[in-house]
Amino acid sequence: MPISVIIPLFNKGPYIERTLQSLLDQQRAPEEIIIVDDASEDDSLARVRVMHKRFGLATGDWVAYLDADDT
Repeated sequence: MPISVIIPLFNKGPYIERTLQSLLDQQRAPEEIIIVDDASEDDSLARVRVMHKRFGLATGDWVAYLDADDT
C-alpha cells in the first residue's frame, strides 16, 4: 500500500532536514512526501530540494501527517 506523508511547514528551517531524514530512514519510507509551506519567513525551503509535480491530492492509500519538527 502506497503511503503519503503531508508536512505543514512554517518557519521550521532548523528542523526540516532532520525531520525528512528521519522519515526516509524508516523501515518503510513513504512513496510520497508533500510539504505544504505556509509562507515561511526563514530559510525553511532553502534546506529542501523541491521537485514539482502536478497533483490534486495525495496519491497514497494511507495518508499521514507529520509536523515539520518531528523526528
